[in-house]
Amino acid sequence: MASGEQERRQARRFSYLCEARCEAHGGLSIGRITNISTTGAWIETSAPPTEGSILKLCFTAGLVDVTTQARVVHQLLGKGMGIAFQDLSPQHREAIEALSADASREEEQNCQMQIHRIMTTKVVTVSADDKVKTLQDLFERFRFHHLLVIDEDKSLVGVISDRDLLKALSPFIFTLVERPQDLRTLEKRVCQIMSHRKLITASKNQTVGQAAILMLNNNISCLPVVSHDKTIEGIVTWKDIFRWLVRQLQE
Repeated sequence: MASGEQERRQARRFSYLCEARCEAHGGLSIGRITNISTTGAWIETSAPPTEGSILKLCFTAGLVDVTTQARVVHQLLGKGMGIAFQDLSPQHREAIEALSADASREEEQNCQMQIHRIMTTKVVTVSADDKVKTLQDLFERFRFHHLLVIDEDKSLVGVISDRDLLKALSPFIFTLVERPQDLRTLEKRVCQIMSHRKLITASKNQTVGQAAILMLNNNISCLPVVSHDKTIEGIVTWKDIFRWLVRQLQE
């Protein structure tokens, strides 16, 4: 990572460090300052002063130390408060504008991250004619939650989950009250139990944000990633997106 980018990331972390004093109550316990702009910010604190109180703030915007006054304009019960800056100097205003613009650019770049950067490429597949017993063995071996179903041409035709498997199996199988008909549920075919609703897929050049919206809008937990000819290139799940998001928050 270039040194300039490291400095910007460090500056953003510093911008979360904030000390505040309230004229009426003295020092405040501050978590962090966020959503900062030249007009105001949100300050996380468990016990904010009442609306209209005047604060003296000392924080860092970029590499510039900012000391200014602010008025509490909104309280968030148990979470903090919204503040409005008062009489920022030109130097402080410029520092805050630069910090906000840089943070916005990074957020936009992160939203444009393509899913081929986070997807799983080692995909386990089954055929529509495979038996449920095969599914059970694969789920136990790989600890995946989804398997992709392909046809004779290796093209994607469906997705099957471990929940689909559980619904297909008799609840009495492998128990003391197991019956012959319970064992026969292992002989069902994949095509009999997989979902037949419209298959929702993604291309590897779609963004993480687009993938998340697809999952939410269609109430699904994974997206097969396919090429224009339906060749499987990978799979992205809600866990992949969640892990990526956590990494962004930790940087």
